[in-house]
Amino acid sequence: MKLKLLMLACLHFNGERSMAGAFHLLQGKRSAQTIQDAAFYEALSLFGIIPDMEYSELVGLAEKLEQTKLIESKENVHLLTEKGKMVLRNWLNKNDYIEQFNGWKYGRIAPLFWERFTLFIQTLTHIEEGKRFVPVTDNLAVQRFVKQHLPKTKEARVNTCRELYSQCVQLLSNQSSLQQELFVWQLSRPGRVGSTKTQLASELGLPIEEVSIRHSSMVHGLIHMIQADPLNYPLLKLFTEVEHALVYGTVSAQKTARLLGQVSDVNELAKFRKLKKATIEDHLVELALFNESFQISTYVEPLKQALIEQVSNKEQTLKLKKIHERLERQASYFEIRLVLARKGWNTNVRR
Repeated sequence: MKLKLLMLACLHFNGERSMAGAFHLLQGKRSAQTIQDAAFYEALSLFGIIPDMEYSELVGLAEKLEQTKLIESKENVHLLTEKGKMVLRNWLNKNDYIEQFNGWKYGRIAPLFWERFTLFIQTLTHIEEGKRFVPVTDNLAVQRFVKQHLPKTKEARVNTCRELYSQCVQLLSNQSSLQQELFVWQLSRPGRVGSTKTQLASELGLPIEEVSIRHSSMVHGLIHMIQADPLNYPLLKLFTEVEHALVYGTVSAQKTARLLGQVSDVNELAKFRKLKKATIEDHLVELALFNESFQISTYVEPLKQALIEQVSNKEQTLKLKKIHERLERQASYFEIRLVLARKGWNTNVRR
């Protein structure tokens, strides 16, 4: 599976980033460079899909892909061969659950959603039967959340059980039977402790990494449906609510964003925050990617924005150096990055 996911990352990057870029994407490194690369190359959905991957393992996988002629490498640029594209296409057709995975959008929400939901179900069912239990999570914030939203009367709890069941049935109707089983078997109720992913992998005869990614993909897909149609899933929507800051961007960029009302000049921001100018530029590019209200015109005049985007579209490239040369150095790398970031927002980030 890791081989195929690495091939998928190479396909997205289309050879314009090194293998290190693919590694940081798959691992989910929350750095400005990784985030910007992933956004530019429409690869944000793969963010953090293999969080425990080691770089030495990735190098070994890349060598294996080259030996089997699935990718080719030239000057540290990796491209899928025609054979590789065919193999990857066939694999994706058989494993379409991968399409639900969106690590950037749901990677931080999904674990919290699942902890809240599973503890809520465990608590609700045990209270109804008057049974004592050991909570499935020791996360105090999650326990407080469940206590806050738990119905106070027996009638309300019965109604909540029925409504949750109805919403889950409707939600899971779009999942495969295997995904449905993974969902149900992990839930704890009186007389039955939910299975762990390791237990499920053993019972189903699947690699643990596949079970883990199937689970994440399923939860991502469920959250997507809940957020797309919250009126149909009012109870389940409660479990998805988090602070916006938890989802997008780096913490450091958010700190810079809070200063923009007072200071806008890059050099002044760098002095104020005691950071390098290049770091502040990274923050501003990140804001252009994920903050719709951020105005890049403060840093790039509209005519220059149009010229940069025109060259990018004409040359069909996101390579900074190539655009910089085509513009005969009339725009700085920072200005080009800002324009490409805003272009990324308007195309694949906003989606």
